Amino acid sequence: MNKKIFLKLGIGLVCLSLVACGHKNNLEGEEDSSKSSSSNSVITTQNSGGDSINTTSPPIENLEDNNHQDVNQDTQSDIEQDIQEESTEDEYYIIIKDAWQKQRDYIESIDDAKVKQSIQTSRSAAIMEANRLLIEHPEDSDAINSSLKRVLNDE
Repeated sequence: MNKKIFLKLGIGLVCLSLVACGHKNNLEGEEDSSKSSSSNSVITTQNSGGDSINTTSPPIENLEDNNHQDVNQDTQSDIEQDIQEESTEDEYYIIIKDAWQKQRDYIESIDDAKVKQSIQTSRSAAIMEANRLLIEHPEDSDAINSSLKRVLNDE
């Protein structure tokens, strides 16, 4: 039994050391690439008279700046998408809540108790409206389900 435990521990340590070495090598590679990207590149050209001309190109912009700009653009598009999803969810909420309210008003307008108990509840009307919306707009199923939950929880 002790041999099995020591064997498992040994294998675990070997795996951890391999992972650590691989991570260290990746970090060294990243440092090398950042050094090369910040240096000036020299281009030697020769004109028709045989004179060689050295031109120096400006250093490449820092990759972190480019990545930061990409992240800002992604964040902005995510925010715009979230706003659009919220407005869509609010629209579905209003539609489902309206169906719920209409059925509730209808139920309250009925005086006969036997008839009142035999008609669809306002909760069922909201669920049926949500199902109709799901059939018409399956791509918005998350927003519709969330709106239905809000209506049923009386939010």
